[in-house]
Amino acid sequence: MREDFRPTVTVRLGDDGNPEINIDGTTMQAQQLCVALLAGLAMEISPADPVSFLTGMAISAGNLLDRMETEEDNDNETVS
Repeated sequence: MREDFRPTVTVRLGDDGNPEINIDGTTMQAQQLCVALLAGLAMEISPADPVSFLTGMAISAGNLLDRMETEEDNDNETVS
């Protein structure tokens, strides 16, 4: 690995509204960056109940994953 390497996770919305994610680093590094992002958002936004804020984000992420998996399944059925 390069000496100047710094892991990154890049997220942007695609044309279909779903996130496009690029991970440059290991799975563990990506997890660490995502945890840091969640904590940083909670600190910057300063919600009245940070735990509920973070829990809500986790639930939303699960819902998004379900939606994206369903869309992918439908795309695969169309191709077959």
